[in-house]
Amino acid sequence: MKKNILICFALFLVVTMTATAQSVKIYKDCDYNGESFALYVGNYGYTQLGNVGNDNISSIRIPQGFTVTVYMDDAFRGESRTFTDNVPCVPADINDKISSIIVTKSGGSKYNKNTSNNTSYNRNMVTVFKDSNLSGESQSLGLGYHDYNGLGVGNDQISSIYIPEGFTVRVYTDGNYQGKSETYYSTVLQMYEINDQISSIIITKTSSNSNSNPSNSHNRKKYR
Repeated sequence: MKKNILICFALFLVVTMTATAQSVKIYKDCDYNGESFALYVGNYGYTQLGNVGNDNISSIRIPQGFTVTVYMDDAFRGESRTFTDNVPCVPADINDKISSIIVTKSGGSKYNKNTSNNTSYNRNMVTVFKDSNLSGESQSLGLGYHDYNGLGVGNDQISSIYIPEGFTVRVYTDGNYQGKSETYYSTVLQMYEINDQISSIIITKTSSNSNSNPSNSHNRKKYR
């Protein structure tokens, strides 16, 4: 009987830890104190923030691979901030002012300092390069949001991008997905207008038929 109780308790701990690793947790006070509420991947308006409530968030636990974008107004409007790591105390200018949240899970990233040209690319991830023509230091990025502090090749350092078929890449000249932006649907050998100016990236899957061969001439893009 005692052995069965121990086994059940161990299983409970495993399930609890797994659930925690799959969700973001918001807290009413700094340092992960006070009332808390778990948020899974999705969009949350001011009425969906559980027992923590609207304009009451002061700290956020963010498991590895998750991205949390918080907004000061409902319906994902107003001033926003994006976090990819634990926030023991939300910055003063938005502390107790958060009204809506978007939680996403990234496909991860892999940094490669090898500067030799490599024509064998991971077709399940986008790869950014420090130099043109898919050369220099590189980093493979999965689906999701990638801000300047998560770019292993460095902020304002990207000159070319390998984009597998079926992926859409939106790049921004400022952090937190702000500033000028361009959207790409196929591999970019040279960034031209925003070369060495990229600070944040959003990667999504698209159903459109794109050309994965390295060619700027076949690359559909939108400029803002």
